[in-house]
Formats: sequence, structure tokens, C-alpha cells
Amino acid sequence: MASSLFNILKWGGLNREAAKAIVAMDTRLTAAEAPKLGFNPTTATAGTPGAFTPTGATVPANLAALQLLNPVASPLTLWTTGQRVALGTGTAHWNATAWVTGNAP
Repeated sequence: MASSLFNILKWGGLNREAAKAIVAMDTRLTAAEAPKLGFNPTTATAGTPGAFTPTGATVPANLAALQLLNPVASPLTLWTTGQRVALGTGTAHWNATAWVTGNAP
């Protein structure tokens, strides 16, 4: 069923919000299928490395892409030494006001 649902979402002409709503109702999508739907991350959680949510969200390619998408940082305060999220190229951290390159100092 998951593969059929994936194909409907991918080729059926549904907009991203409709696709997200359907996927939220059908948790049978595999881990490999979810990223193919092109979900943008809504949250970036500090860690070593941190993580993007929702699960399966497409990882931003670089700092510029992360800044454009601007997911909510968790926590919103300055990330502590070494905390970061991994990007397609490089890493980034939240400095309490903006996304900046590299690990938190």
C-alpha cells in the first residue's frame, strides 16, 4: 500500500500541503519513500549531530539552503559547544539569532 500511496502523491499532481496531510494519516510509507516527497524541515534540533524534523525531511544542501528554509531551532537559545546539524555539504548551528556555518563554538 505504501508504494501505491507514494506513486499517487508523487505523480498525482497533489500540492505539497495535501501530500503532507495524506502522509500524516498513512504512516505506512517506508523510510526510503518519505524523503522522495520533498518535505522541508520545520525544526532543527541541536545535537552532535542534531536532527531535522519531521522525520524524513529533506536535508538542506548547504548553509544558504538552510537559511532560506529557516526551520525553527530547538532550543532557540545559543547552541552549546560542538552542537550542529549536518547539511548536504558541511554543518551549521544556531547562534540564538541566525543559522551560521560550522559547529557551535
